[in-house]
Amino acid sequence: MKKTLFIFLFVYSFISAQVGYVQIDHKVYPFLERMYTIGIIKNYNSFELPKTYKEVSEYLVEINNQKIELNTVDRKILESLLFEFDYTINGSLKNYTSLLTGNSFNYINK
Repeated sequence: MKKTLFIFLFVYSFISAQVGYVQIDHKVYPFLERMYTIGIIKNYNSFELPKTYKEVSEYLVEINNQKIELNTVDRKILESLLFEFDYTINGSLKNYTSLLTGNSFNYINK
């Protein structure tokens, strides 16, 4: 009986993992609001905060895939946010470095 309970609790802990939310005061929200206001992204609701990392990443990818030229400031903000949310977007750690190694950041926006 104890073994069954342990297995159940162990499996349940993986199934009920919490979803990560982006902090309400994060710089991504004003940027997404601006992109919605100028018509680059659709279906953005600034009243539904906080948003998950997945939702924010999908908006950033949508903005990046647009053929519209962003001004210099918006492009730099987008590149910074793509870099920050790279793990959620690509699922890799290629843009991160460790304090214990000499690796550097390798972000290339294509």
